[in-house]
Amino acid sequence: MKKLMLVVMLIMSLTLVACQSDGGEATPQFVWSGLEEQIVTRGDAVDLLKDIEVMDKEEGSLTSSIEVLDDDGFSTHLAGGYNVKYKIVNSKNKEDIQSKQFIVRVGHNVANGNFELNKFGWTLDHPGGNAEMNVANQDLVVDIASSGTAWWAIQIKQEGVVFSSGKVYKMSIVASSAQGHSIAGGYEDPNNGFRMLNPGFQAMALTATPQTYEMYYRAAESFSNVKVVIYLGHMLRNDLVQGDEHQVVIDSIKIEEVKVNNTVSFEGYEPRVSAQSGALADISPRDGLVVKHDGSVVTESVEIFGNVPDEILADGSYYITYVYKHADESISYAIRRFDMKLSKDNPYQVVNGDFSKGFTGWIQDVNQTNGTGAAVFTDNGDGTVSITVENVSNAGWHIQLQQAGATLTEGNIYTVKLVIKSSETRNIDIEVVDPSNGFAQITPTLQAASVGTEWTTFELEFTALANFSNAKIAVLLGNVDGLQVNNVTVTVDEFQIYEANQD
Repeated sequence: MKKLMLVVMLIMSLTLVACQSDGGEATPQFVWSGLEEQIVTRGDAVDLLKDIEVMDKEEGSLTSSIEVLDDDGFSTHLAGGYNVKYKIVNSKNKEDIQSKQFIVRVGHNVANGNFELNKFGWTLDHPGGNAEMNVANQDLVVDIASSGTAWWAIQIKQEGVVFSSGKVYKMSIVASSAQGHSIAGGYEDPNNGFRMLNPGFQAMALTATPQTYEMYYRAAESFSNVKVVIYLGHMLRNDLVQGDEHQVVIDSIKIEEVKVNNTVSFEGYEPRVSAQSGALADISPRDGLVVKHDGSVVTESVEIFGNVPDEILADGSYYITYVYKHADESISYAIRRFDMKLSKDNPYQVVNGDFSKGFTGWIQDVNQTNGTGAAVFTDNGDGTVSITVENVSNAGWHIQLQQAGATLTEGNIYTVKLVIKSSETRNIDIEVVDPSNGFAQITPTLQAASVGTEWTTFELEFTALANFSNAKIAVLLGNVDGLQVNNVTVTVDEFQIYEANQD
């Protein structure tokens, strides 16, 4: 009996020695690494197996055999915590299961930038145009029936992006258009009247083959709720839709933080240019440009993003970006801005008040954020334009034909003249307001004016009680009094401002 106990004790002792390391602690069969908690910025590409390794004490590395047992429904597009489980099995059929915590946080990137979740996170807004948005083959497809007259007339948007003060962010869009339609990316601040954060818009003409659009922005302050916008309204000559629809196909949208290298100088060009429509036919973005890096001229290595139009349909600030990319993936960049204006004979006038150039100068404004407005704007080609109001929504201002930018002088007398008719009798509002002061009335609005099937002329005469540099006139075509019906067409022949002091 004593001999048996000694044998048992000896076997236990040998077993204990065999299962202990030099430090006296138990050594597992498998040794894992890379299982520390990982913080992920929403929208960033994530490989759940990256940096995870496992060693078998007897067989060596089994890293290539690791499998994801349970991804806990992981999605880089949905903020939250995920407990991902991994499994390994060696040649002797011994297995081990370990887990890793992933935390997806809202940050500088968009959600669903590759559209693997269909349209999740993205909203189509066409306040001045007409378009539809769908996802096909994991591409966002936008069919454009009318691009309006302004860059913001069609928007693909998403809110909730976070920027940190002083950081530089790069937006990359991979897109194409068989019709050569243009695209522009931008940022707005929903907490401050949706003011645009970038200095205008950087328009780029697309081609039938997918290409990459890049835009750079340095955050002037920290923002907790940035609105990311892809503009598809009218920016360049090819954007005008005549007959067949235009189609823009977006493969991906991504925002990432980039490092800026300040060792490059951009010289020989005017950073900000003011020009009238039609005056930039011969401009070349490289004219006069000299780019130096550590004393060497590297101008030919600079990439240029953006196009500047010769002719425009609405005032706007275009810009192009010069980018020099360094071997360490940092960048140097400079922005050149072009403030484009439509010409007019006198500062108090509106542009194209007789509609001889269709909708040039006029904004087709359909607000769908606050209502359900829908309308089709048509250039009749005879000096008149028509607006078919398909959905009057619940306020007059949800559908407008409007134009801002008139300069009025204190004490001067002005007359706003509107010549209009309708397919059936309906009411409209005519207003003169100051967009720079919360759209305050410059003169009392003519409310619920009745328009019949024959041409009707309305005139508002008033004295400017102050100086105004950006007066706006508008005819409101939504539900101005709660009594208007859908599917009524109004036709406008003239919408002008006259100054009594000179006429």
